[in-house]
Amino acid sequence: MEEPTWVGRVSKFIVLAIVVIVMLFPFIYVISISFSSQSDLSGTTIQLIPKHPTLQAYTTIFAGSVVTRALEVSIGITVIGTLACMLFTTTLAYGLSRTSHVPGSKFVLLLVLGTLLFSAGIIPNYLLIRYLGLLNNFAALILPGMIQAFNLVVVRQFFM
Repeated sequence: MEEPTWVGRVSKFIVLAIVVIVMLFPFIYVISISFSSQSDLSGTTIQLIPKHPTLQAYTTIFAGSVVTRALEVSIGITVIGTLACMLFTTTLAYGLSRTSHVPGSKFVLLLVLGTLLFSAGIIPNYLLIRYLGLLNNFAALILPGMIQAFNLVVVRQFFM
């Protein structure tokens, strides 16, 4: 491979700079709008630096308990779901890696691997959650993803 010319380097830099600007502009604009006052937003011009910065939008959002409760639930489901998934997946993977010691391990492995090929769909999943009595329950968000088949295969191979 030969060293690129200065024209090639400059053109790559320009293209990459344009891509970065196009990708970052919406995020910067949304953050700028969130700090703008109501009077600044009534105009038709785009301003990246607010004339009268304020935290009114954030105080309005956090005044109600909806956003804070949603953040608490999201963090709780993420932490508990991740820990439960790791615990159950690694436990099952360890048991399935000892095929000579555990009876029926090949059958269980085939059942789990079958979920990689065939998925039930949203309606059977809903019916299962309803049948188990988990409607309007946080467990309905955690239990269906407790054992991930792909992760099980990777961890099983590690244990083997």
